[in-house]
Amino acid sequence: MSLKTNNIAEIIVKHIQGKCTASENEILHRWSEIDPRNMDLLHKMMQTKSVEQSLSIFNKFDTDTAWLNIVSKSPVKRFSYRLWATIAASIILVVGASIFVYKNFRPGQQDPLSSRIVASANPKYKNDILPAIEGATLLLANGEKVALSGEVTIEENGHILNADNNTIVELSESTEVIYHELIVPQTHFFSFKLADGSKVWVNANSKLRFPSRFIGDSRHVYLIEGEAYFEVEKNENQPFIVETAKANIKVLGTRFNVRNYQDDFTTTLAEGKVQVYNDDNSLDLKPRQKSINRDGKLLIRDADLTKDLAWKNNIFYFRNDNLKNVMQQIENWYGVQVVVDRSLQNNATYSGEIGRDVPLSEILNMLEFTSGLNFSLEGTKLYINSKR
Repeated sequence: MSLKTNNIAEIIVKHIQGKCTASENEILHRWSEIDPRNMDLLHKMMQTKSVEQSLSIFNKFDTDTAWLNIVSKSPVKRFSYRLWATIAASIILVVGASIFVYKNFRPGQQDPLSSRIVASANPKYKNDILPAIEGATLLLANGEKVALSGEVTIEENGHILNADNNTIVELSESTEVIYHELIVPQTHFFSFKLADGSKVWVNANSKLRFPSRFIGDSRHVYLIEGEAYFEVEKNENQPFIVETAKANIKVLGTRFNVRNYQDDFTTTLAEGKVQVYNDDNSLDLKPRQKSINRDGKLLIRDADLTKDLAWKNNIFYFRNDNLKNVMQQIENWYGVQVVVDRSLQNNATYSGEIGRDVPLSEILNMLEFTSGLNFSLEGTKLYINSKR
């Protein structure tokens, strides 16, 4: 393989994904040493937000204007053919690499996890994994699926608009209430506005059913599974109700979080007042309180808002959490398969705090520093054992 620009662009993308062969790594190494600017460009492409930056460059780039600016600002005698060629190659490389990256990392589609496996800057790990991205699938009532890559808004007439106010789903006028299902898989997150103006943030590995419009004396949504944070627009004549398999939450206008996983139901109130109820009992929560489900019975506990709402604030916040809880969050966010050594104690707890917008290796480094755990990462498998 030669050092042609289109080949280098393709190798850079494979390098970001951690898929380069030994010969390709050697080609990339030789290319990076030809010119310091090549090395600098490679470092920039390897940064966490390089994909967004590259796409931004590609979308805004005017090659003709850029070329004229370069020529006009450079003394003719000193502007050699070799420098012209180097700059031209750099321009083509940025555009070419952006196209390759766009094809491999485009948000809003069910991107395979392999596209987010990248080369590791830490020699301890064989590869690294990028954090979750914004995106979801909207399953319409008629069975049609719509890929979403940015926030959407449900209008009062039931039409669905994207962030640019373009209509992506147009429903015929009807008094019938039609329910759609929002599916947010592992390695994704999403937020949107309901027809009444209420806003919902949905965590990874969650499913939420909601109506095209709110009709009648109440507003109902269904958190089938997962986690969601609600900022509900106040309407005393039309209570807002979140239904789950374990309990329902009734509010008039407030801010609260609901976790509804198989072995964990928790409603945490940040502001206002909510009623949590099931067939057996009913509770009223005050701010900084939460309701949990123990064998079908609802109980009230004091809430730690920093901890319980950390995910919505884009933070991993572990405070005396057991390993199962810690790994569940990491699995949902990074899509890894966790393999835990049997020798680890089940009653051990772990603490730490870090942003969720970092590669997996940074989370593992933090956990290693605050615990007696040792981590190794091979592809999508995360191995955990105690430090020897």
